[in-house]
Amino acid sequence: MATPTPPSPTTLIPNPASLHAPELIVFKDSCHIREQVYVHEQQAVPLVHHLDNDDARSVHFVIYAPIITPVASTITNTQQEHIPVGTIRLLPYPDHIRPLPNSRIITALPDAEISPPSHLFFQSHPPYQIDKASTLYDGIEPYIRLGRLAVLPEYRGQGYADSLIQVAMKWAAEHPKFSYEMLSEEEKKEVPEWRG
Repeated sequence: MATPTPPSPTTLIPNPASLHAPELIVFKDSCHIREQVYVHEQQAVPLVHHLDNDDARSVHFVIYAPIITPVASTITNTQQEHIPVGTIRLLPYPDHIRPLPNSRIITALPDAEISPPSHLFFQSHPPYQIDKASTLYDGIEPYIRLGRLAVLPEYRGQGYADSLIQVAMKWAAEHPKFSYEMLSEEEKKEVPEWRG
């Protein structure tokens, strides 16, 4: 029997959640990484507010890395040799108008009411609006945005964040109409073409 080739760091490794669509596994792993970094390590956002209504329409990328000591799975009787260590999301257009310079977004308090899933995952995208022009942006062409980049502390400094950015940018270049395809027929008439 031939020795199997070890998976690359971006290979999706089956786990008990693999009974679901692959996109759900990636999203679950992305949420886990974001929770570890933003909620527990950095204490930047309360757990109840760690998801937002852009998660459902974004493309999520997760990088998987080998672990030093394989973890036994009691559900599948297999050894887990790779774990999710980093994530990034690609947010399609149209996007929310960004805050003005020297302003800030005020997040909800930790004890604020949790939004129901229907609010987070079935909300329509923001309307296309002409934005303020700058030296780098004409204010008219739609744009995509990378965000929610997070790498577990023990895996930082190894190029995982750069790999995630490169993979997301490559995917966007290979799928230039992914945002456009989410628009209604009426919106397609109003929104200029994204030129990459």
